Amino acid sequence: MTTEDFQLPFAPDTYIGFVSGLVLEAGRFRSKIEIDCGGKSHDVKSFLGVLNTGISPGAVFTLRAEGDDEQQALAQLSAYINRFR
Repeated sequence: MTTEDFQLPFAPDTYIGFVSGLVLEAGRFRSKIEIDCGGKSHDVKSFLGVLNTGISPGAVFTLRAEGDDEQQALAQLSAYINRFR
């Protein structure tokens, strides 16, 4: 299992676009990928799941991947998130 912590880097007007892109990026991988934020954990491949974590601008969250391509998945998702900084 591979994990990485992030801080939500975007302005509120880009929230839906950010979440949509995150879900699409995660869907490219076979690994199980979850987001943890505020005591809630959901599948990153689910748009509603990510929204239900309650992440908001400035929030700190953890992505956790488990599977044969977990390292590549987190590297790609990290690169995606860092594009919003």
